[in-house]
Amino acid sequence: LDLLQKVRKGETSRSKTMSYDTVKHLKPSEFKRLCGVRPETFEAMMSVLRQAEADKPIGRPSKLSLEDQLLMTLEYWREYRT
Repeated sequence: LDLLQKVRKGETSRSKTMSYDTVKHLKPSEFKRLCGVRPETFEAMMSVLRQAEADKPIGRPSKLSLEDQLLMTLEYWREYRT
């Protein structure tokens, strides 16, 4: 919970805040509170994205990992509901 509170308050560096490597160690309830889905659901979404990524034509590589892209998207959808 301490890490989650620091992430929410912005006390960690920006790169750590948006990094999946930082939040993957959270408890399942804390992970869900942060991004809105359980870790199992996140992994299922990642498997679908990995398949889609394999079919994508080669182009400029992304600066963010696929995990970080999904995490950022889920955090955005959780915070900016319409």
